[in-house]
Amino acid sequence: MTDVERFDAVVVGSGFGGAVAAARLAGAGLSVVVLERGQPYAPGAFARTPRHLRASFWDPPAGLHGMYDVWSFDHSAALVASGLGGGSLIYSNVMLRKSADTFVRENLRDGGDESWPVTRADLDRHYDEVQRVQRPRRYPVAQEPYASTPRAVELREAAERLDLPVEHPPLAVTFAADDGPPAPGRPIAGSEDNVHGRPRLTCRLCGECNIGCNDGAKNTLDFTYLSDAWRAGARLRCCCEARSVRWRDGGYEVGYRQHLAARGGHPAHLLDPVVDEADRRVHGRLLVLAAGTFGSTRLLLANRAALPGLSPALGTRYSSNGDVLMFVRNCRRAAEDGRAAADDENGRRWRHLDPSRGPVITTAVHVDDEQSPSGREHWVQDAGAPAFTEWMWQMLELPEDMWALRRTAWRRLRERLSRRRD
Repeated sequence: MTDVERFDAVVVGSGFGGAVAAARLAGAGLSVVVLERGQPYAPGAFARTPRHLRASFWDPPAGLHGMYDVWSFDHSAALVASGLGGGSLIYSNVMLRKSADTFVRENLRDGGDESWPVTRADLDRHYDEVQRVQRPRRYPVAQEPYASTPRAVELREAAERLDLPVEHPPLAVTFAADDGPPAPGRPIAGSEDNVHGRPRLTCRLCGECNIGCNDGAKNTLDFTYLSDAWRAGARLRCCCEARSVRWRDGGYEVGYRQHLAARGGHPAHLLDPVVDEADRRVHGRLLVLAAGTFGSTRLLLANRAALPGLSPALGTRYSSNGDVLMFVRNCRRAAEDGRAAADDENGRRWRHLDPSRGPVITTAVHVDDEQSPSGREHWVQDAGAPAFTEWMWQMLELPEDMWALRRTAWRRLRERLSRRRD
């Protein structure tokens, strides 16, 4: 084993916490190494075929080093991302600011659920800085082809019927090249100045945000904070999974496992320079654990013996995301809505939502405390999906569709048997 490498700071994880920390520390002139267990994903590298999607899960003992890591517990389950950029690779791009009224400080000893240590005012300057780097933009509904996005139109109409406020939230997505008007699939000038060295395109409205954007239209962390960190001198080491942490020589020594089988085909500047050692060590005066809620917690719990100052509360009182997913099918307009011709015998026409058109989220409806059945404000958002999922849903309707085509098929058969030509 080679000698322990020394840095001013070691950052474990390259998601929303690790990427920002790496950029700030490297920008301040410190020597920084970022350890990311997953692979780098340049535009065009995300899986799309069934064979490649099957291999896109994280299970190193089974030889899988893919992007999706499924965690399962007694009362919860979670999907997290493994790759350079962390959760930004698969999230839905929304960058709403948390409402000031929701930074509550309840008495936990009296049964309260939340007690925030900060306020919205404390975070405002940080929100501003993230917005500067991530460059979120609202979905450009003032012009086509964005204005006619079906699910955005339908959700807005539903909100108006309920007299609820609706908006198009800021999205970390590039819709316009340079300072020009929004247009799908346009090359972005100068966009190849990133850790991948690859050019990017504006959003093609394909609904593939959650399975990795192959056009580079999402402003994921590898294109923003991690590229900033890399340009400032930070070392980015993918396929390197932190396993051990201990205090030593005035800092932290981190042992990590190189997933050598996953290195193939990736550029050298995104990998450990030592190509033939699986077990490696680095030392840093500063250590930033940013491997996610589960990853950081597991790493700390696994190293309790070497870190005697850890709180006994470690691993408790965590929360999964406050999201509820719902699937809506067979949507029709009410019979009294006479704005369009009816499609069925009951005088109702179908609402065609076309989930694969647009980014995953385009529109958000705000439900405040007074309007919420639970007494807590929340948001209702649309949700898109890749085109292949529409084919999957359609397969469920295949028997009904085939039955509906029976008369046409029978007529064509009779014409064929009678030698009648079109």
